[in-house]
Amino acid sequence: MAEEFFKRGNEYTQKASFYYEMGKKQDAEDEIKKALEEYNKAHEIDPSNPEYYRKVGELFLKTGKYQDAIEQFNKAIEMRPGATVYYIEKGTALNNLNKYEEALKELDKAISLNPKNSQAY
Repeated sequence: MAEEFFKRGNEYTQKASFYYEMGKKQDAEDEIKKALEEYNKAHEIDPSNPEYYRKVGELFLKTGKYQDAIEQFNKAIEMRPGATVYYIEKGTALNNLNKYEEALKELDKAISLNPKNSQAY
C-alpha cells in the first residue's frame, strides 16, 4: 500500500515537472499567456513547490504587473524563506514600483542569507 502511494506521488510530481518545463519553454518563446497556463497546471498538481510561484512572479515582472509579481514572490518566500532569489526578485518588483526603501530591505535580506550572491548587490 505504501509503495502504491509513493508511486502515485511520483507520477504527480512528474506531471507537475512536465508542465513546469513546458512553461519554461513557452516563456523562452515569449508566449507569456501559454507559459502562465502551464505553470498554473504544475501548481495545481503540486502546490507545495514554491518555484511555480516564482516563475509566475517572473512572468508578471516581464509584463509590468509588479504588484502581482510581489504577491507571487511573497508566497514563494513563505514556503521557502531561505531562498535568496525570491527576495532579489521581490526587490526588483518593488524597485519597479518606485518603492526603493522596501526594495532595499528585500535585497538586504537576500544579502544576509547569502552574502556571496552578487545579484543582490
